[in-house]
Amino acid sequence: MNDSQIKIAIVGMAGSGKTVLISTLANTLSQMEDKGIILSPTGKNCSQTLQCVQEKLKQFNSGKWPSSIPSDELSHLKWELTTKTNAATVRFANFTVGTAAE
Repeated sequence: MNDSQIKIAIVGMAGSGKTVLISTLANTLSQMEDKGIILSPTGKNCSQTLQCVQEKLKQFNSGKWPSSIPSDELSHLKWELTTKTNAATVRFANFTVGTAAE
């Protein structure tokens, strides 16, 4: 994975849980430093990525389904994933197709 880029596209209807899935995965991986896995937001949207993940997890963990991210807002979440032997940039592209009510 040296100098690798991992690109993952999550496609679904608005409100279907794309960002919740991404946020939960990022949260889980970011808590694995003791296993040699380090995940940290990176790039020009670093603070926006971190804020988005924290907000969605806070809503979800309080028993509320998080609101949808408007298509003109954050649609790419980017992290640096580092293990004991490798490093990669991980980008999640969050694409909304239609609405959940359709």
